[in-house]
Amino acid sequence: MVSKAPESPTPSQLAALRESLGLTQAQAAGLLYRTARNWQQWELGERTMDPALWELFSIKSAGRCPAALQSKQR
Repeated sequence: MVSKAPESPTPSQLAALRESLGLTQAQAAGLLYRTARNWQQWELGERTMDPALWELFSIKSAGRCPAALQSKQR
């Protein structure tokens, strides 16, 4: 069975998850080995986060993604 490729998160999804975890933009970016500026660009909609990074962030945030965000990933 081939699973559907994950989609990139929206800027509001990124901000909501980061804030729900109590992380600053710099801390969230650090989990992905990216800069705070990268994270700012994703949250502002200036750049699109690669779906693989979104999946990695979800994993590294220890499965604490709110259910509403998890369902949008599938």
